[in-house]
Amino acid sequence: MMPPSAIMNNNKESNMKSVQTISAALLASVFFLALPGCDTQQGPAESAGESIDDAAARAGDEIEDAGETIEDAAQGDTN
Repeated sequence: MMPPSAIMNNNKESNMKSVQTISAALLASVFFLALPGCDTQQGPAESAGESIDDAAARAGDEIEDAGETIEDAAQGDTN
């Protein structure tokens, strides 16, 4: 038969594991519930930032196309 102190220690460990498991589950639930609310609507600054990014990408494409045209002309290609 186990002494009462051993039984008490076993119960404390079991309770501690239960508390840790419940805490982890609650924390995970909070994160999963909070994530969908983060990306529902764009504010004006985010919209403006995306417009700037798109404009920069288009400008980069145009510059690249112009560079290729100049390179082709320097090599004598007329296509």
